[in-house]
Amino acid sequence: MKRIHTIILLFGITLSSLAQIGGEATYQFLSLPNSARSSALANTSIGVWDSDLSLSISNPSLLDSTMTQHLALNYANYIADINYGSAAYSHHFDNIGTFAFAINYFNYGDFKEADPTGAILGEFSAADYAFNLIYAKALLPNLQMGVNLKFLYSDYYKYYSSGLALDAGLTYHNDDKKRSLALVVKNFGTQIKPYREENYEELPLDVQIGFSQRLNHAPFRFLISLHHLNNWSLSYDSPLDQEDNILGNEAPKEKSNIDQIGDELIRHLNLGVELVPGKNFYLRAGYNFQRLKELTIEDKYGMVGFSFGAGIRIYKFHISYGRAIYHVAGATNTFSITSNLKEFY
Repeated sequence: MKRIHTIILLFGITLSSLAQIGGEATYQFLSLPNSARSSALANTSIGVWDSDLSLSISNPSLLDSTMTQHLALNYANYIADINYGSAAYSHHFDNIGTFAFAINYFNYGDFKEADPTGAILGEFSAADYAFNLIYAKALLPNLQMGVNLKFLYSDYYKYYSSGLALDAGLTYHNDDKKRSLALVVKNFGTQIKPYREENYEELPLDVQIGFSQRLNHAPFRFLISLHHLNNWSLSYDSPLDQEDNILGNEAPKEKSNIDQIGDELIRHLNLGVELVPGKNFYLRAGYNFQRLKELTIEDKYGMVGFSFGAGIRIYKFHISYGRAIYHVAGATNTFSITSNLKEFY
């Protein structure tokens, strides 16, 4: 008896690859922001050096000795009420380095199982998981290296897959000048067990550079990041434009070489800014150009590509919120709580 397990496979892959290079890799949930701060800053936070454990999931070289016994919890309400989140804990060992363990989950929800006649047979669920073991150590006083070994597991009803991936990063930080620069290679790895026999798929490899600069005499931090440096071409030819040509409608104007280069370049660019008036309150905003290019509707741009959020310290907890606008019809809301457990004793 046929079942609708293919629906969850297609539905899950489609949603988890929003604003990504669609159809070229599996485990696209790895490309989503891991915390409210990352979401609010449009994924520009890989270069932020300020003892935030949540950011080390995206850049393992941001993990350092000051984060011993830190705990981070993150939750996101994604498109179509899909939920995902993470939990992380870190500890420093003298003369060895700093370790962290984190779990990421992506829950697509419950689905009804039916036969071809529409008779309901039961329910099933689908989810993705990543188990992270992060290690970081200072190579020089201002240079930190880090690696993140990830075991990946997907459960899409009758389709199961597992894989291994590695993130590696280098972060240079100059505390006197309040700036930092990071280079990260993310999701280098392979499937151990593919969804279909002998059909091994690539992982969403992503080479990123992030830069952060905090001003000396104003409470602002500016951030910039470049993503998918391993793949210059992120644009695509819309099938709708081809249909217009067939139907005899007005074809879009061809771009000049300079316009084409500029269009490709800007798709790699994310911008962010933080207002940090003190240690207990933050305001954040970001802009994702690729999201704008791929998910806007003609003549209805809205605020697609924008993201914003805020953070506050209450007692011994840092609480953050981030909202990222993916489409005029949908946005994500992310919440994070971090704490230094040593402060409790």
